[in-house]
Amino acid sequence: MTDAEEAFASLESYTSETALDIIVNQDGATVDQDALLMYNTIVRDDPPHILVEVEDMGLRYFHSYTVDNVVYFHDGAGWMEDISGYGPDELSYTEYDNLWDILERNERHFTVTPSANTVEVSYFGQDAQIYNAFRSLFELDFYGVDTASVENDVRYLFNGDALLEEVFYEAKAANHSTNEEVILRIHIRYDDLNEAGDLETPEGMEDLL
Repeated sequence: MTDAEEAFASLESYTSETALDIIVNQDGATVDQDALLMYNTIVRDDPPHILVEVEDMGLRYFHSYTVDNVVYFHDGAGWMEDISGYGPDELSYTEYDNLWDILERNERHFTVTPSANTVEVSYFGQDAQIYNAFRSLFELDFYGVDTASVENDVRYLFNGDALLEEVFYEAKAANHSTNEEVILRIHIRYDDLNEAGDLETPEGMEDLL
């Protein structure tokens, strides 16, 4: 983990792609499913510089933009400055920093498995602390179940340079009162590590900056 800590400290910029799925099965059949795709470009300045885009029903659109610790939202028609007090930490759940923090705080639970080109750090079990870490980060929850019984399946994949390339997380829980099984799946891919460069100002923001 020492190499990964050093690589994380030297990380300057990256992009990420997040797929989030919530699946509800009842009596063996899928009765509901929600999906979300989110794309981030992050420059790790102090404060960070972040552009967030979201894809829904095949349409990709701007969501938010952060520069100099000021957050701007896109409402579908244009940009506006946020006045509710949001900061960069509330906008980019899938920042490398946040996923690294979960791993670092729960390191004792994980198993390290090196291979020729990657290192996998993984955990499978019913630890409520790990579930609560991902639940809090993504502001998601299971209702009507004992959170201590939630099955967590977590995998972090690091490349040959000890930089994080992918995170897989699945939480599975049963609600016996409704005979439902609820599955939360998150897949994050990091790319352009140290090569994302400077963010260009999105079109239509010129008058706000």
